[in-house]
Amino acid sequence: MKEKNNINLMYKLERVDQDIIDLKKELVLLRIKKVTKQKLEPHIIKKTKHQVAQMLTIHKSKK
Repeated sequence: MKEKNNINLMYKLERVDQDIIDLKKELVLLRIKKVTKQKLEPHIIKKTKHQVAQMLTIHKSKK
């Protein structure tokens, strides 16, 4: 039973890692939009940063 929990935890950690990578990529694209003066809603950058921070907190607590 403990092995199953470890496998499940590893899967969740991999998923969290992938979410962090995806959010950071999105953040880079948003920053590029901002610099190139494309249409951008500024609150989306703040929201994405907040989501990255939440995912990093989850990642650190699960390790």
